[in-house]
Amino acid sequence: MQRKLRNLNKPQWLFITLTAFLIACFILNLKIQLTGFGDDDFLFYDPLMNKFNGDILAFLVNRYQTWSSRTVIEIFTLLSVKYHIFWRICNSIIMFLAISLPPFLLKKNNAVKTSDILISGGLFFTMPLTFFNETGWIATTTNYLWVYSLGLVSLYPIAKYLHDEKVNQPTYLISWLAALYACNQEQMCALLLGFYLVFLGYLLIKKRRIKILLPFFVINFLSLFYVLSANGNDIRYEQEVANWFPDFEKLTLFRKLELGFSSTVRHLFFDKQITIFLFTILLAILVGYYLKLKKKPLVISLLGFIPLIVSIIFSFNDLWNFSFVKKILALFNGYGTAFNLANPETWIADIILAITFMAVLISILYLQRLTIQGGFSIILLLAGLASRMMMGFSPTIWASATRTYIFTFGIFILVTLSLFASLKLPKKTNDFLTGMIFLVGMICYGYLFLTI
Repeated sequence: MQRKLRNLNKPQWLFITLTAFLIACFILNLKIQLTGFGDDDFLFYDPLMNKFNGDILAFLVNRYQTWSSRTVIEIFTLLSVKYHIFWRICNSIIMFLAISLPPFLLKKNNAVKTSDILISGGLFFTMPLTFFNETGWIATTTNYLWVYSLGLVSLYPIAKYLHDEKVNQPTYLISWLAALYACNQEQMCALLLGFYLVFLGYLLIKKRRIKILLPFFVINFLSLFYVLSANGNDIRYEQEVANWFPDFEKLTLFRKLELGFSSTVRHLFFDKQITIFLFTILLAILVGYYLKLKKKPLVISLLGFIPLIVSIIFSFNDLWNFSFVKKILALFNGYGTAFNLANPETWIADIILAITFMAVLISILYLQRLTIQGGFSIILLLAGLASRMMMGFSPTIWASATRTYIFTFGIFILVTLSLFASLKLPKKTNDFLTGMIFLVGMICYGYLFLTI
């Protein structure tokens, strides 16, 4: 048996690893208890069956007119609350896509390694449980996890085109349908539009054909029009202002931007997020390793350690109880921070957040240089920040809780994979870091399995 395992080639190991993750996703989804949980019943199943007598079309028309433009998404939400087996199968596949696709987006198909899948899968399972069940398993996953995964699917043919690989027509059709679903969610619609524009600029600079992007732009713009023209969204906005943020309309543009920025970066680096904490550890190790290898100035190494140090100090302040940390944390409030241009002491929290995020960007530039990979990693990180910052323009920024961060976390996973792909690490170092991430991910998977 051991001899047979040793004789397996790389494609065989890759297939075994992918199959193992697919099975793990199915096992997890079969165990989940769905009935009587959150918005699944209260907002979807009960009104569908009692108010609309099971008529999905009538439910969707009413929702569009009175509450939400997420019609495409809610078709699948309604099917899922009616037929739980449908959701279990689909959600297992969606989880698997979230794990398996990132490496294939960043590399040519034949360059993807087993370690890439282990890193991607390990990091995926470190995501907070609330990303999947915050408002009910079905409502949360169909509006966020499915949107994230199908957003990746929609990018697949574009990534293959950039890698000079051929894509067959059925794959294009699937990607267009995936884009239709993903763009029905406002955050992802804006995020994908940004990516399409970046790809358009890149292809124009390289003087390559842009025909591949046209269907995606059409889908994106039609989705934007559908969202903006929905009367239900206006009604919902007014109700949510009254319910969640009564003085939201009084906030200035700057205050909304600051609210989006401070709430986002604080949650990433101050709130014990395992995914981000692993990223900061990896960043510190890689910057320290290359500092020693390339004999670069000490300041670069210090920058690489800033995100990790900040995460340790602020996330675990209850262990050492630093008074200055308490003073900084006290600056955060329901409006972001207590920032006041006339009082420099109130700037401290935002300055720390800005330095932390800038340290990440500079460290990435140091590691990946001024290369296409480095530039793309920076764009990814800025897009990840922007995708959550836009919640500063919504009165539900706090009511939406953590699930709106899933796209930002997904982007940090992509950047982590990009670092491994672009840096030629010694095999032992690569195996150690891969093993560390995978082990933490499997511990989180075990905890998730036991608690759901």
